[in-house]
Amino acid sequence: MTTGVVKRFWGAHGNKPDDADNTPYIPGATPSKQFGNPVHCAMLADDGLVYVTDGKNEKVYILDRQSLDVITSFGDGGRQPGQFFGAHSIATDSKGNIDTTETYEGRRLQKFTYKGLASVARLDQGTVWPK
Repeated sequence: MTTGVVKRFWGAHGNKPDDADNTPYIPGATPSKQFGNPVHCAMLADDGLVYVTDGKNEKVYILDRQSLDVITSFGDGGRQPGQFFGAHSIATDSKGNIDTTETYEGRRLQKFTYKGLASVARLDQGTVWPK
């Protein structure tokens, strides 16, 4: 793109952005159809979908790729291992490991190592440290 013309834009969940009030996240409730804050990270994946990291809620959400339902989540706000302060980007590798980076005063990278599949006992796993 050399003209500076906007080609496309979207709101949360692929919806057209508008000026409607953003509703806070409430587990089990219908999520807001708009992004609440400027988005720091958007990644175009090989499957053609765009994935966005929601750093404001300081969690990593694991979604079902077909339904986009939340399977589980982990993390919390803070500066200890498994907590987030200014989450900025997220990436996965071919082995299923998850890497996150943090901006502002977080200034770090965290790696969460894939350990295999298991049944999900809790929707929110909380902070993985200390155990």
